[in-house]
Amino acid sequence: FSKGRAFFPSILPLFVEYVLYTSLIEPTNQRRRRKGAPAGWLQVKEAALLLLYHRIGRLEMRNLRRLFFLAVLCLPMVFSGCGQQKLISRQGFYFDTYITASIPASQQAEELLKEAFSLCQQYENQLSRTVEDSEISRLNRANGKPVTLSDSTAELLNLALFYCEESGGLFDITIGAVSTLWDFRSGQGTVPEAQTISSALERVDYRNLHLEGNTAWLENGAQVDLGGIAKGYIADQVAAFLQKKGVESGILNFGGNVVAIGAKPDQSPWRIGIQKPFGKAGQYVKMLDVTNRSVVTSGDYQRYF
Repeated sequence: FSKGRAFFPSILPLFVEYVLYTSLIEPTNQRRRRKGAPAGWLQVKEAALLLLYHRIGRLEMRNLRRLFFLAVLCLPMVFSGCGQQKLISRQGFYFDTYITASIPASQQAEELLKEAFSLCQQYENQLSRTVEDSEISRLNRANGKPVTLSDSTAELLNLALFYCEESGGLFDITIGAVSTLWDFRSGQGTVPEAQTISSALERVDYRNLHLEGNTAWLENGAQVDLGGIAKGYIADQVAAFLQKKGVESGILNFGGNVVAIGAKPDQSPWRIGIQKPFGKAGQYVKMLDVTNRSVVTSGDYQRYF
């Protein structure tokens, strides 16, 4: 800047005005954050640049490049702690829903997300009753014969049976005989007769599922449906996988199952919006600040006929 010594005093008042202006914008940004909107960083930058443009007429055009360079140097100092580290995201369709995973950008981020989604595919191929050759489908078609399961499938069945027992059967993974009566997949919908439902309910009893080590079998026509527990389990497993790989911050959205890995890169909590049932997308009834926690919702406003 040896040639621009006379230039620096001329922009010092401009820089002070810039700081004051952006500090007035910040309360508006805080209101946006409370409503769940982005932090307003882009709006701050836009307002600041508009201000600079307004004032630039007082400066000689030959100093324009210097002004821009100095502004770039000063912005990190003014807004230290306000910027967000860029997140890398990946989307996919698994478990009959769209899922998203986001982690801080790094050289390994893309590959880690690819491996995480491969893990999702693996779990879907094991646990989904709608995948023809999944382990759960083979168990349901075995007509009471023993079926050998993978370690992870046996682990989830064991965990599910624990919750079935703890709830006294209010949560029951042998609901499959009933849940298949409604047709949500064709787009036309089927409402079963009351007698059909009553008949299927006679086959619902978690005590008809037997598990010994990695071997399972069903009795009395029971059918397993892990829809009430599988996504949460898989989201936890994917989060554990990423953390094991060194990821300390991230957010997983598995369609009603949201897992916050640590805090945001700037150490502020993740903000999770609870969708208003039957409201417009992005219309929330509550915003939650969470760190290293899961937020799970369930309702009849996403899939119905």
